[in-house]
Amino acid sequence: IIFKEPTNSVQLANDSLNELICEINSRLLSRCKYTSQVENLLFDLKSECARCLKFDNIRGFGSSFNGFHSIKSDVDVVVELIEDGIDSQLIDCKKFMEKSSLFKLKDFIRSATVPIVTVKHIKSGLDCDSALIPLL
Repeated sequence: IIFKEPTNSVQLANDSLNELICEINSRLLSRCKYTSQVENLLFDLKSECARCLKFDNIRGFGSSFNGFHSIKSDVDVVVELIEDGIDSQLIDCKKFMEKSSLFKLKDFIRSATVPIVTVKHIKSGLDCDSALIPLL
């Protein structure tokens, strides 16, 4: 490959435009990869939660879902629990997540107003905060 200095302003503008296009493509690919990782995390979380919790829905919120995430953003989700035996479900959830092959349990805050389970998704390396909320 032979690199030449641009010979005129049109060539210089063309080179600048090509650099900008490459930068935009790089950012879009990064965003697509992140979105795919979040979708995989949610799929795995629903699968694991189905084994230890009685829930109606798992939905995401925050920067991972509104497009304002950064490289260091975690994934925030709400697990809408069915009102049947929540305390025993929380205990079962903690025990199950300690043995999970898809997630690593980082923290379990049962005494909070809204119990929080923090895990790391092993495949993607993303952290996930799950707020466990009973449906009323």
